[in-house]
Amino acid sequence: MEEPWRSTREVDERTRELVAASSRVVLATHVEPREDMKAERALSALDSRQLAEHLNGGKEKLQRMCARGALVAEAAAAGELSM
Repeated sequence: MEEPWRSTREVDERTRELVAASSRVVLATHVEPREDMKAERALSALDSRQLAEHLNGGKEKLQRMCARGALVAEAAAAGELSM
């Protein structure tokens, strides 16, 4: 299978060494983003439910919006929506 992203040009030894050196630096400082995000979330004092209520105009409006979303999801699952 052809790999269109691969270059067919010759690469000299100096270029290979430069790429290898920069790759070592990048790999040495690499952090798995999912683990990093979990750690950040664990430190958060933010209540996501309160934020959702605030952004949606209050608890009642958020509940109505969630109820509408559930109805739309049920209708979609039953094939009752035509878009």
